[in-house]
Amino acid sequence: MEYGVISKGGHVVIYGSDKLIGWEPGNFDVYSAKSDYNSLFNLLSANRKTFATLAHLAQTDYGNLAARPYDLKADQALCRVAISSGPAFSKKTDYSDRAPISFLSYYKRLLSLGYIVGPVIDHDNHNTTFGRMSASRTAGLARALSRDSIIDAYRSNRFYATQDWNAVVGFTINGQPMGSYLKTSSQLKFQVDISDPDAADKVKTIKILYGKPGPVNGEDIDKHHQPAG
Repeated sequence: MEYGVISKGGHVVIYGSDKLIGWEPGNFDVYSAKSDYNSLFNLLSANRKTFATLAHLAQTDYGNLAARPYDLKADQALCRVAISSGPAFSKKTDYSDRAPISFLSYYKRLLSLGYIVGPVIDHDNHNTTFGRMSASRTAGLARALSRDSIIDAYRSNRFYATQDWNAVVGFTINGQPMGSYLKTSSQLKFQVDISDPDAADKVKTIKILYGKPGPVNGEDIDKHHQPAG
């Protein structure tokens, strides 16, 4: 479901809930007041079958989440943040449209606060050209091409955003795949493998972004999360 409003709110895409969350009289199974995103995140964090994406966001959305201190309930509720969205109203079917990476700074801000979320690109398509107007994709590392495996990949943070539909990126640290939780005092070994069948698409640069280790609001990040699986 897509929850929320554009004005003084923000859209949250919710997966895994078998009940409709809302505020309109007679049109919800679980009540959450309009624009009360603290209430929404509390509801989602209590249901470990759900996970959520922040979609086509504005800087002050979700109760000004990015300007507030780290919120454990929000972190437990959220899994993905859109770093690009659209073009929502494109009618092209030749993969030639491309939306800008508009929300990367917001995503990096959440990371700096301690949120464990992954980047996605969604098309938010309002026409019947699904997947064909743009080459951008969200790529997932799933064990099988099945609903449960794909959901497991998302919940385990084994996914990434790409503007190239057939580029494949493999990323490991100490042999563990993306999304893994590691705690070690030894040296970290990064390995990045990239393949693309298009001869013209040559990778020239690989940049790895990282944060400064340390406490988040007085608590270590690894106290908030348990290893996936």
